[in-house]
Amino acid sequence: MALVEQNRIAEALPHFQAAVEFAPQDTDARSNLGNALRALGRPADAAVAYAQALAQAPNDPSIHYNLATALVDLGRTDEAVAHLRDAVRLDPDYAKARLLLQRIEAQLGR
Repeated sequence: MALVEQNRIAEALPHFQAAVEFAPQDTDARSNLGNALRALGRPADAAVAYAQALAQAPNDPSIHYNLATALVDLGRTDEAVAHLRDAVRLDPDYAKARLLLQRIEAQLGR
């Protein structure tokens, strides 16, 4: 994580990939990999990592949120909205998810 704190994400990426290979059931490792990929401008790869984490932890609102952000980057807003709604359903006090959901729905005229 020190590399991430120093904004050396490209250097950290192989470590996140190794963590997933070492502990494939670790949802935090997959989420961290997704975060690094998204930060590197690779939202499609990030979405895959988040989706894999979500398959292992379907009731984790933060994974729903992270997947939604990658989907927004990809222009897949309807899918993003579904995941944001799941995040808010799972954690009604999840402010970031609520705000992003409201912003997207306003942009869509809902």
